[in-house]
Amino acid sequence: MEGHRFWQYMVAGSVAGMAEHMAMFPVDTLKTRMQTVAASASSSSQHHHPTVGRLLASIVRSEGPSGLYRGIAAIGLGAGPAHAAYFAVYELCKDRLGGNRQDGRHHPLIHAASGVAATISSDALLTPMDVVKQRLQLRWSPYSGVRDCVVRMLRDEGIKAFYASYRTTVLMNAPFTAVHFATYEAVKKILTEIAPENANEDRLSVHLTAGGAAGALASAVTTPLDVVKTRLQCQGVCGADTFNGGSIRMVMEKIVAKEGPRALLQGLKPRVLFHAPAAAICCRYPEVKWAQRLDKVYITVQLPDAKDVKVNLEPDGIFTFSATAGSGDNTYELKMDLYDKVDKDASKINIGVRSIFIVVEKAEKQWWKKLLRGDGKAPHYLKVDWDKWVDEDDDGPGDLDMGGMDFSNFNNMGGDAMDDDFEDSDDEEQSEKTEGSPKTGNEKAEASSEVKTETAAST
Repeated sequence: MEGHRFWQYMVAGSVAGMAEHMAMFPVDTLKTRMQTVAASASSSSQHHHPTVGRLLASIVRSEGPSGLYRGIAAIGLGAGPAHAAYFAVYELCKDRLGGNRQDGRHHPLIHAASGVAATISSDALLTPMDVVKQRLQLRWSPYSGVRDCVVRMLRDEGIKAFYASYRTTVLMNAPFTAVHFATYEAVKKILTEIAPENANEDRLSVHLTAGGAAGALASAVTTPLDVVKTRLQCQGVCGADTFNGGSIRMVMEKIVAKEGPRALLQGLKPRVLFHAPAAAICCRYPEVKWAQRLDKVYITVQLPDAKDVKVNLEPDGIFTFSATAGSGDNTYELKMDLYDKVDKDASKINIGVRSIFIVVEKAEKQWWKKLLRGDGKAPHYLKVDWDKWVDEDDDGPGDLDMGGMDFSNFNNMGGDAMDDDFEDSDDEEQSEKTEGSPKTGNEKAEASSEVKTETAAST
C-alpha cells in the first residue's frame, strides 16, 4: 500500500472511531450505571435495577445533561490511537505474512490472523482509557477528571488495574463477531425470500434491517461478558465489589450469588441501542461506474485494496459482488439486475489494487437504454463513467485500450467465488484510455438528448 494512502486511511479510521464512540456516549453512560448500580448497593439487589427511562431522568434531574458526558475525554483520547493501531497492525501483519503478494490469490487465513493481531493491539490501547472512562461515569465517582483518575489509579492500584478486564474484552469480541455475521446473513436471506420483489439485496432497507438486527443480537448475547468487564474495571470504586483475579467464571459466579442471574443482563437495552445503529450502517456499497458500447458494458467497482472478492454473473443479467476492505474489514456488497441478457462465457474480469474492472459481453448487440432493468430509481452508488462513455451515434468498431491488463473469464469461476487464477493488476488507469481522444465538454454536450435523458434517469 502506498505510504500516503496508508496514513490517510489510518487518520480517517481514527477520526471515525472517535466520532462513533463520542456520538453514542450518553447511551454508554446509561449502560455503565445500570451494570454497576447494584454492585455498589448495600441492600437487596432486586430493588436496584432501574429502567433506562428512570435512570436517564434521574441523571438529568440530579446532575444535569453534563452528567451523561462524564469521562468522554477519556474515550476521545483512547479511541483515536486504538483505531489507528488497528489499521497499522493489520496492514503490517498482512504484509509480513504474505497477504500482499501479487500472486492473484486470496489469503483468508492471513487476513483472519492479521485481524486477530490488530484486535489484540487495539484493545491493549483502548482498555486503559475505557477503565478511566467507566470510573468517571459512576454516580459518585471520586475522581475529578481523566488526569486525576490516572494518577490515583497508578499510585493506589498499579498499572495492572488498567488491564484487569483486558482478557475479558478480547474474548468478548470473538462471539460478538461470530453472532453478528451469522445473523446478518440469515436476516438478509429471510427478507429477500419473504418479498423478493420488494426486498432485493441492493435495497438499502434490507441492509439496514439485517445489519441492525445483527448488531442488536450480537450485543445482547455478549451482554454478560460486558457486565463482567464493567465490574472488573470499576471494582473497589464507590463501594463496588472487588475480585481476586480476572477469571470470567469467578466474577460471574460472585455476581449471580449476590444479585441473581438477572444481574448479568443489566445494561442490555442501552448496549443494544449503542451497537444496533452502528451495525446497521456497517455494510456499505462501493461506488460503481458504467459505460457501454454496442456489444459490451464496462463496469468498474471502485474499492481500493479489496479482500475476499466474490463476483458472479448470470446469463440472465444478474450481477452480484461482495468484498471486504478498510481497516475494520467492512463488508461491501451489491446486486444488480442488468438491463438485458449477457454472454457469461465471453465476459471477463480484472481485479486491481484500486478497483475491479468487468467487461460484460451483451447477448445481443444493441444499445441499452440504461444499466438496470425495471422502472425504479437507480441506486445512489451507480454513476456514469464519462471517461469511457461513447454516445450511440458515435459508437463504432473501436474498443477500449486495456493496456495489458490481465483478465479471467467468468466461466472459469467456481459458483459465486473466484478461483485462485485471478491476477491482480494496477493498470486500471490505462483502461480508461480509448483509442480515440477523450470527449471534450462541448462534444458531450452535443450528444443525443434522448440518450442523455435515459442515462440521467439511470443514475
